[in-house]
Amino acid sequence: IWLKEIDKEEHQDVYHHRLISAKNGISFLTISSFFNKYLNLYNFDFEGNLIFKTKIESQAENEISILSHYLIQTDDNGFLVSFSDDNLDCNGYDLRLYKINSGGQVEWSRRYGGIQTDNSRGLLQCKDNTYIILSNVNKGLMITKVDKFGNVVWSKQYGTENYYLARGILEKENGDLFIIAATNHNTGRDDIFDTAILETHANGVPKK
Repeated sequence: IWLKEIDKEEHQDVYHHRLISAKNGISFLTISSFFNKYLNLYNFDFEGNLIFKTKIESQAENEISILSHYLIQTDDNGFLVSFSDDNLDCNGYDLRLYKINSGGQVEWSRRYGGIQTDNSRGLLQCKDNTYIILSNVNKGLMITKVDKFGNVVWSKQYGTENYYLARGILEKENGDLFIIAATNHNTGRDDIFDTAILETHANGVPKK
């Protein structure tokens, strides 16, 4: 049994953390409490020894959207981090994606977005070694598929007439995608939601 206090002087908000079980221990992502300007990725072994700490800063010190940061471990023992931060040109948020290697070094980073607000809602590594970013764009859902270097393969948007809040995504054995979301499609209210399920082919085209 062990207990660690981590970087108390940085006043990180672990209430908004992401914790995963990594192949060599545990990893988690925290957001700074100082205007949400950066994230810290920690990797510990099972004995509580710090393997690495990587600081991921928002571009131009833009504010990171609370609860928009996600973390997965990739098949090469590295990590993939997504989050959303301010796009001052459109008064909304853009998606950010960081690939971290097993030693904690940033391999590459990408920004996605345009004039709409893009809020990161999930990550997935596919069986073909590509990555999926699940996000909310205005009222709808968006799935963006990128290759192992972060280049966009395709991007699809779903449901714009009613509010959909993405909750999770998984890949089936045949490569098809399964998305769950909350929606007010039947209620028409912003405080009462139902559950929506979307299934797509591997190329993002919805199934009938």
